[in-house]
Amino acid sequence: MGRFPLSPEPAVLNLKILAEFLGDGDAMPLRAYLDLFRRTIADDLVPRLVVASQTDAPEQLFYLAHCLKGLAAHAGADQMVEASRALEKAARGSVTPEARQAAATELTRVAALTIAAVDHALVDA
Repeated sequence: MGRFPLSPEPAVLNLKILAEFLGDGDAMPLRAYLDLFRRTIADDLVPRLVVASQTDAPEQLFYLAHCLKGLAAHAGADQMVEASRALEKAARGSVTPEARQAAATELTRVAALTIAAVDHALVDA
């Protein structure tokens, strides 16, 4: 089980947390979960996030950030949790559309890093 840090700050992906969540140490559920996690983020939530940020849809941004935060928390993707929280706050706060766009862009960037870490973990799993 590895940790793929972006910096000394929160983890991009902490497989120890995910393994504890899944239990029993069997690699098959870990591999299956990582694959589903990756597809859900890359193929569903992030593309919807991009559209919602381009149209400045605060309620949709909040919903998508909340979904991403929950998925990230189970996977030990601490940077994605923090970026999701920031977007939730921006979507619910009285901030400019530009501030919401910046928070959505940051979450998209962190999600891409997380997807890359998942790809790396899938090769090793």
